[in-house]
Amino acid sequence: MAGIEDQIIALYAKGVCTREIQEHLKKMTDDRCREADLQSSKQPQRKELFL
Repeated sequence: MAGIEDQIIALYAKGVCTREIQEHLKKMTDDRCREADLQSSKQPQRKELFL
């Protein structure tokens, strides 16, 4: 999330309240986590066999 501070300041300068900014950031974070989970689930799982 490069430049997140600048995004927050820009939203605040536009008159977006801090609660809405917080909700926006939470949604962005949740979306990124969900996307990362989907990416990792598409990776073939490597199983190692220890003898």
